[in-house]
Amino acid sequence: MVLLVDNFDDMKQYTEKLCNFMDTYTNFLFVLAVRNVETIGLPLRGRFPCELELLVPSLSERMEILHLLLKTKQLKLSSAQELIQDIAQKSHGYTGGDLKAVLHRVFANFEFAGDENELFQRFDIALKRVHPTGIRQFVLQVPDVNWEDIGGNRELKMKIEQAILWPYRYPEIFKRFASKPPSGILLYGPPGCSKTLIARAIASQSRMNFLAVKGPELFSKWVGESERAVRELFRRARQVAPAIIFFDEIDAVGANRGDRNESHVGERVLTQLLTELDGLEEKGDVMVLAATNRPDRLDSALLRPGRFNLTIHVPLPDEETRLEILRIRLNQMQVTIDLDVEDISKRTEGFSGAEVVELCDQAVREALLENRDANRLEFRHFHQALKEIMPRTPNWLLNIYKEFKSGVVPDVM
Repeated sequence: MVLLVDNFDDMKQYTEKLCNFMDTYTNFLFVLAVRNVETIGLPLRGRFPCELELLVPSLSERMEILHLLLKTKQLKLSSAQELIQDIAQKSHGYTGGDLKAVLHRVFANFEFAGDENELFQRFDIALKRVHPTGIRQFVLQVPDVNWEDIGGNRELKMKIEQAILWPYRYPEIFKRFASKPPSGILLYGPPGCSKTLIARAIASQSRMNFLAVKGPELFSKWVGESERAVRELFRRARQVAPAIIFFDEIDAVGANRGDRNESHVGERVLTQLLTELDGLEEKGDVMVLAATNRPDRLDSALLRPGRFNLTIHVPLPDEETRLEILRIRLNQMQVTIDLDVEDISKRTEGFSGAEVVELCDQAVREALLENRDANRLEFRHFHQALKEIMPRTPNWLLNIYKEFKSGVVPDVM
């Protein structure tokens, strides 16, 4: 007799009972189905000598699944093959169940009337709403963010786009020069300077699966759990490749092992992270993007070739960038026609992007304090706001970035 136990991940409290049952009924063939074999305790796992991993469908397999799913809809399409190929190329890491969920969302309250462009658009929207099952706990939930939503920094944006997006958009160029894209990219700079927003733009604009995690979230009080979380993150990324893993606050994971305050758990997590980074170079279909305010705290091993071999400084915005940030923010507000935005930009030297936005919000508060019925901002409101909102990035931190960029790791704080 064959006994199938499905979704055992949700029934782990019965592990001991299942072990006893297996020991009693030795003439049964037991089949255990789990989402993550690492979560199964060794006493139970040891009773299953044969393990089979069911991989996520490849491109050709996704096309075959989509063909069967669309066949049930009995659609008359002149571009059916083009539609199937388009969806398959955009659905890396999707299982058959995920693709079925995509179709369900597309055809919910919708009856196809022959407009194939509309059908393509509905699939694009559905793919943004339905994430691959295996990485939902890591997916960064973001609205559509374009480069235009991030004020200024044109050269910086181009550098990031060339490093991250070009290798996947124009693979023939890199193949022609036998050049490999960087497997790890580190964004560093003051707080509030759009590092995370840049990651959100990449998540929105790229066709790659995007897994995001904050450094401190990887730590667990249970021995071995933190290292397992790192392994699981990279395993999932490889399953749904091409993919980008985004580590926010990477200094929490990659702190210098010479730091007296660093725990043994931190050392083990860093060692596991280094091991995973070393395993990315060969295939090149998973890229790691990380952000930090304190690059001086990172262990030097992280910055060796093949790991985070490209470091990009995201500086405080210059006057032109601050002007663009102001225009983007004020475009959402009612302001007087003669408001001198350029003058405000000049007065915000040393402000981070977040502080420029906070200045606009403070100007709104000043206007409402003056008159609760106010319906537009005037220069005096910004003048008053400038007395409340001031730049908070200290010079010692700016010096750290300057020395780090020049290859010197300063020994401060």
